[in-house]
Amino acid sequence: MPGYTIDIILNHSITIAAVIGVVRFRKIHKDFYPFLLIVWLAFINESLSLALIYTIGSNTVNANIYVLAEYLLLMYQFYRWDGSTAKQLCFFAVLGIVIWAGDNMIFHTLQENNSVFRIFYSFVIVFFSIDRINSLIVWEKKSLQKNAVFLLCIAFLLYYGYKAFLEVFNMFNLPFSYPFYRSLWLSLSVVNCFVNIIYASAILCIPKKQEFILLY
Repeated sequence: MPGYTIDIILNHSITIAAVIGVVRFRKIHKDFYPFLLIVWLAFINESLSLALIYTIGSNTVNANIYVLAEYLLLMYQFYRWDGSTAKQLCFFAVLGIVIWAGDNMIFHTLQENNSVFRIFYSFVIVFFSIDRINSLIVWEKKSLQKNAVFLLCIAFLLYYGYKAFLEVFNMFNLPFSYPFYRSLWLSLSVVNCFVNIIYASAILCIPKKQEFILLY
């Protein structure tokens, strides 16, 4: 099976989480809506990227726009989980927009595969994920194995930690062979697939909306 075909299959594993999200949407607590939107946008972006690569040979424009949307939605998702970090999240959201604009409109263009913003936002997501995991370990009394927030933060930690590592190679254009770089990006697709499975599992663990009964 050609390497690119494997990439397509692995990256489209987000479809599983997207479908589960649609099926469970009416039962899912609204605090997780930003994450569901991220999953659906990821599915749309993967499909759009595939179409653009086959038609015009590049998906860099939509990919560069998508990472900003994903970043801002993740900031909002962390806010929904912990409103006490609102000031920090707002600061990093604004800083992220500034860095994205500089990376994609001043120092480079949307038509280029830009890494500065991707490295920045990966580290930010890793930071907030670790902070949330630590809080859950300290304060959550129930088992974390089926805690949706814990599962998602573990997934964020795995994916964005690895992504930040790989983007360094892309940013500095280190003189390694094409097969080496190909194996690196294929490994990211494998990690992405594993993380998408965690996403699907986490959606199944998201608590249901509370049903209110009026007492007369």
